[in-house]
Amino acid sequence: MSNDASIGDARDLDTERPETYSCPAEDGQELQDGMRIGRYLVLRDAEGRQLAIAAHAVAAASALDDGTLLMLPAGKLAVVPHPFARVVGWLAALR
Repeated sequence: MSNDASIGDARDLDTERPETYSCPAEDGQELQDGMRIGRYLVLRDAEGRQLAIAAHAVAAASALDDGTLLMLPAGKLAVVPHPFARVVGWLAALR
């Protein structure tokens, strides 16, 4: 199985490829949702907490009316206020 197969699945989704930065905090840049820093995807959850999530750490994702539910290690759940297709596209772009 080639790497193109896993990336190709995300091409049909409404996705944006996350931008990669070396370390925005050092540059004085504000971290934005969907920003990629190394192997991490920066997201803000529904409660306003900023998260840095490694793509391999997401066990499952589910579409909600007002965003996407992510299942993280140890059964932790995070609701992010972005459409399911966008979040899954961001995660696919990290692999």
